[in-house]
Amino acid sequence: MEHTLSKAFFLQYNCGMSWKRFSSGRAPAYEYSLSPKIWLGQKWIAFAEVYGIIWKKYGPVHSIDAGLGFYIKNNIKLDINAGINLGKREPAHFFGIGGSYRFYCGKK
Repeated sequence: MEHTLSKAFFLQYNCGMSWKRFSSGRAPAYEYSLSPKIWLGQKWIAFAEVYGIIWKKYGPVHSIDAGLGFYIKNNIKLDINAGINLGKREPAHFFGIGGSYRFYCGKK
């Protein structure tokens, strides 16, 4: 979900459940995310995110990251991020680069 708090600031959040398999009585994984975002002009956006997965059998995995996105066009975005994992099983630090393309599926 997303809530617009002002012209430049909005908050996205999500929670849900997932299963690796639907058979053999597998316990679900509980997933969550919380991400404030702020526009830095017309083409730049800054974001932070707290997210994780909680498994009954394996325990929780929590992460924090932040990054910048740049809109080349309204439907093409490039971004870079870096963060830390708060658990002991995962690598402590991570970074990423990415891109996205928004498909328009209806009338404008």
